[in-house]
Amino acid sequence: TERRADAATWDVINWLKCEYMQAHIGEEFEGVVIEEKRKLEKVRENYMSLKNYFPNVHIIDGNRNKQEVFEDIKKIVDKTV
Repeated sequence: TERRADAATWDVINWLKCEYMQAHIGEEFEGVVIEEKRKLEKVRENYMSLKNYFPNVHIIDGNRNKQEVFEDIKKIVDKTV
């Protein structure tokens, strides 16, 4: 069905993002945050709620060491592929 095709497409997109980001684990990037803290908190809150509505959204704690983050991503990708 079209829904399954869409879900498969998003799964592949997410997998490709993970594959790309794997090469950048541990890198630091410079930037300037110009948005208000409350707005950023609201964006985070909304993003975190996505997992309640979409089964292919996964939340990974990026505050852990890079090997733990990698293992979580790998588990998700392995289930998807």
